[in-house]
Amino acid sequence: MDFLHPALLGGAALAAVPLVLHLLMRQKPKRIEFPALRFIRLRKEANQRRMRIQHWLLLALRIAAICLLALALARPTMRAAGPVGGVQGPIAAALVFDTAPRMGYRSENQTRLEVAQQVAAEVLADVPNESQIAIVDSRGQPAAFQVDLGAARQRVVRLDLTPAPHSIVTGVTESLRLLGESQLPRKEIYVFSDLAAAGWHEDTRGALAKKLAARRDVAVYIVDVGVAKPNNVALGELRLSSQVASQNGGVTITTDVLERGPADSRTLSLELVNADGKSQKRSEITVDLVEGQAQRAEFTLAGLAPGTHQGQVRIQGSDGLPADDTRYFSLEVQPAWKVLIAASKPAALHGGYLSEALAPERFRKLGLARFQCRLVDTSELEGLELADYAAVFVLDPPALPVGVWQRLTDYAQTGGGVALFLGENAQPIDAFQQNAATLLPGKLGPMATGPTHLSLHGSDHPALAAFKPLRDQIPWDAFPIYHYWKWLELAEGAMPLAKYANQDLALIERPFGRGRIVALNTSISDRPDKKPTPWSRLLTGLRPWPFFMLSNELALYLAGAGDSQLNFIAGQPVRIHLRSEQHVSNYLLSTPTGEQIRGAAPAAEQAIVLSATESPGQYRIRAGGDDGLDLGFSVNLAANATSLDRVDPNELKQIFGDHDFQLARGAADMQRAVASGRIGRELYPWLIVLVAFCLGAEQVAANRFYRKE
Repeated sequence: MDFLHPALLGGAALAAVPLVLHLLMRQKPKRIEFPALRFIRLRKEANQRRMRIQHWLLLALRIAAICLLALALARPTMRAAGPVGGVQGPIAAALVFDTAPRMGYRSENQTRLEVAQQVAAEVLADVPNESQIAIVDSRGQPAAFQVDLGAARQRVVRLDLTPAPHSIVTGVTESLRLLGESQLPRKEIYVFSDLAAAGWHEDTRGALAKKLAARRDVAVYIVDVGVAKPNNVALGELRLSSQVASQNGGVTITTDVLERGPADSRTLSLELVNADGKSQKRSEITVDLVEGQAQRAEFTLAGLAPGTHQGQVRIQGSDGLPADDTRYFSLEVQPAWKVLIAASKPAALHGGYLSEALAPERFRKLGLARFQCRLVDTSELEGLELADYAAVFVLDPPALPVGVWQRLTDYAQTGGGVALFLGENAQPIDAFQQNAATLLPGKLGPMATGPTHLSLHGSDHPALAAFKPLRDQIPWDAFPIYHYWKWLELAEGAMPLAKYANQDLALIERPFGRGRIVALNTSISDRPDKKPTPWSRLLTGLRPWPFFMLSNELALYLAGAGDSQLNFIAGQPVRIHLRSEQHVSNYLLSTPTGEQIRGAAPAAEQAIVLSATESPGQYRIRAGGDDGLDLGFSVNLAANATSLDRVDPNELKQIFGDHDFQLARGAADMQRAVASGRIGRELYPWLIVLVAFCLGAEQVAANRFYRKE
């Protein structure tokens, strides 16, 4: 136990005053003449005993009141066992700031980061000059002690939001490492956070609890600068139906709108950036919002010219957190992809179903078809220039000459996409495999007989991504497969994309150089009236929309539409795929902040690679002047970087394990928490309560004992 004012303990000597007063003011018994003296003497003795007890009780209450008052004025404190060192001695402290974008939430005309900086300034004002101070933020970089307190204050003032934040747990872990290097006896960690759950999620939380358990000498203070009930409307991640689209097609952009606050209606606008860098509104919709529920918003873009297009979806109006009111996107528009379909004679009959699936006649007449399909007989493959086509579909091929298979292999090696659909013309199977060995993704076995059907469950391949939300709704069993060739074993690098309901392998992919091949071991080109039965009814069943969808997704994948990623998350490495005619050695990168950065593209890679991007917004890559390379990509904040959902207090206790921590709101709470940690818990409030109790008890007792009969 320590005392802030030990000299005031001398006031306890004043306890002698009530003693003197009691001795001087004792009442003397009255003499009463009464015949029955024997009874009077008994009454006298009882009264004397009672009055003696009353006097001693009053004396004890008055002495206790004075002693407790003197003790309270001395300001005693109780401090648990802790680090050795003077109360006013220097400390080693790490100030950990959550600088995630959500700390930009504004309430009462202050952002959460500004509130944290204000409280931190008051904390630093009470720190001795010889202390060692480190400032740690969400960038995840190694920390170091500042030169002096002035440098630490300047570092706090210069703090800014981090688009790609690390977890607060990372900052606390780094602080423990740094404080372990200090020789000062007192060590403290201050965490300034809005206590959003996203800031505390970390796979290594158990490791932090273990490290804290080994460092009992470190005091931890958490300053809650968040808002208990924030009011905010937020956009979720943008989802594009395709990042590379056909000039004749359209792109669907969807997002979720989340309301944190009273129900409301908000207007969303879709804007495109023109050649001058200015945004032009293309469309807008109004969304009715319900508190705590996400509402889906959808836009459609069509009629775009070939090239790279950039834009954003924006919430009209303003709220407390502007960072999640805008989401950026980029997409590349290309002319309709040329697709070659080779089928057995007559090609129009056997390849017509697939051609209609990829480029419906109605769409072709309206100029909306994404693909330009050309139907040829398989015998014509030897004389065609395959490089003119983005993808080649070969339907139920016979045992073609080795040279044709080699041409298809070379086409795939240079970046083309080949799709094989094997049917009854692959007989005899041994001779067929011998000629097509360079291209087949595996070894074929005997023909199997169904009926069975396709099953796409469990596949996360990009070519099947569109089926994810529909997997439980697709009636594949309505399109039976009666015959198929068995895959006995797969070639090196080949992987299955889909199976049959009986678990036999169905759709196989094999990479070839810069291209790829996809093979299905059943036919899709049989007439529906074929006797006794066709090989499959994938394209000839009643309303065969599932395989129409599958064939389109395969065509997009083989044409390379899925290779180009143009939308990234802040902090994520960027890789922009370049076509052979687009390769450059040097380029100029324009960032959302207006910077112009020169870079060099590796000669060995057909891509431009950037290690990481932080600033959200639109980026542009240019090279070769006005007629040269002109590409773009977009960077957005991660959805959880702006999530304001508060962390559960029990989860916070699990993160820190058995290590005690002080939780405070605002500067006043912080000062009390620090005082409790450094000085100890003051007993003054409790002693004053006891003084008041003693005085009250003395007053009641005196009024009762001395009342007149």
